[in-house]
Amino acid sequence: MNDFARFFFCVSGFSGFVIFFFLALLIHRDPSLALFHGGVGCLFFAVSGRALLGFVLRGVGSHGNLSTSAPAVPNDNLVNKDSGVLAQEKLTAEQMSEAVAKPDQSTVEAKA
Repeated sequence: MNDFARFFFCVSGFSGFVIFFFLALLIHRDPSLALFHGGVGCLFFAVSGRALLGFVLRGVGSHGNLSTSAPAVPNDNLVNKDSGVLAQEKLTAEQMSEAVAKPDQSTVEAKA
């Protein structure tokens, strides 16, 4: 989950808490009962906000696949850059798996 999704999830939960807390405080005039209703509202709005965000992101993702603004023939420079990035990612993944497999070995060896 990226930062924007976490922020949206947090803000929707907080707004649910505030709305339910103040409504319950106005109706019941009991802070402990209002706190309980605020917690329920926080959970309800956070889950609803997360579902709404997922719905929007799926809609944006499906419309992104339909666009044909990309060139039909890939540029040779872009292909070379992508293969270089893939090679670097592969090398990094191999080094990470090797580091996990041999945790006692030092990662930096000094030459004397």
